[in-house]
Amino acid sequence: MATEFRQDDLHLFVFFSDGQSLAGLEDTGMLERELAFLNSLAQRLRALTMVTYGTRREAAIADGNGPLRLIHNRWRLPRRLYRAWLAPVLRQRTIARPVYMSRQISGAPLALSLAKANGAAYVARCGYMLSDFRSRRHGLDSPKHRAALAVERRVFNGAAVSMVTTEAMCRHVVGLGVPADRVVVVPNHVDTDLFRPADPAATPGDDGPIRLRFVGRLVEQKNPLALIEALRGLPVVLEVAGDGPLRTAMAEAAATAGVAIDLHGVIDFPHLPAFLTGGHIFVMASLYEGHPKALLEAMACGLAVVATDVDGVRQVVAHDRTGLLCAPTPEGLRTAVTRLIADPALRHRLGAAARTRILDTVPLSAAVDQTAAACRRAAGL
Repeated sequence: MATEFRQDDLHLFVFFSDGQSLAGLEDTGMLERELAFLNSLAQRLRALTMVTYGTRREAAIADGNGPLRLIHNRWRLPRRLYRAWLAPVLRQRTIARPVYMSRQISGAPLALSLAKANGAAYVARCGYMLSDFRSRRHGLDSPKHRAALAVERRVFNGAAVSMVTTEAMCRHVVGLGVPADRVVVVPNHVDTDLFRPADPAATPGDDGPIRLRFVGRLVEQKNPLALIEALRGLPVVLEVAGDGPLRTAMAEAAATAGVAIDLHGVIDFPHLPAFLTGGHIFVMASLYEGHPKALLEAMACGLAVVATDVDGVRQVVAHDRTGLLCAPTPEGLRTAVTRLIADPALRHRLGAAARTRILDTVPLSAAVDQTAAACRRAAGL
């Protein structure tokens, strides 16, 4: 029997970033994280369709994922043709009042233009500011930074509601001319049932080398080479979950510095909690961030964290209360890590406080509630 929809039901279409797919998320170990959120959101809204750029693997991955529907590039059309094909398909597949939501700024212009073409409400969601990242990589006066600002201005001003993950991003969007009452802050979420402290009997003891955990892409933004230099001569083992172009350089730097390192590559999302709770300290050495999920998940697991005092991190970690903040330099990282090595009681206190902070601010259920409310508001419900 077909599902009957009420007048106040909506159909949310979630647009993946330009070129992104379920298959890509599966390959990077992040599929389960994304689907957990979308499944919960679908149960609240009754109808949710993912719009991805995946091809033949996509449908097989989506099968068995509860109420989630899928539109994907099954015929492997050139990207330009796929985008043109989407407009009529979206109209045909709509089963209730439509709301289009982009996951990040990449892909947002397409979602906005299709929303206008199909008479749908549009929600712009953004977990980091592309203009901020580009200014750090290319400079404030660079063409790439100016182009990113132009896209952000068009996307956010065209949205009925904009969702960002931090107050700093909210101020940025308002600075682009968007009325403040059309911007809501919905922090990145953590499944606190999955990411939780391990049984005390399963946690590492305080004797022997301290085991550090690092999770992230192995790129310059994450600053892993400075971290390795910071650990020179310390009684630690650095275990790394992630991959990227700096992997070989990290192995070579660790060998030169005499740092024990295990480069595990990408760890599938369901196995991340065990990876995290198998360590004493989580370290984030980033030069800049948006609202880092890996940091939130480590805190939810009750780890003591050392994190650099940069935008996107200082909004999460309260220094000396829920973690230690430090300069993004080898000297700053070394001082903070050394302090935690020497003080097991401090590690336990900071880890417990970090867990409480996450439970109070960013559980999965709260993110689902806030996102559903934003979508209903955009649709005028």
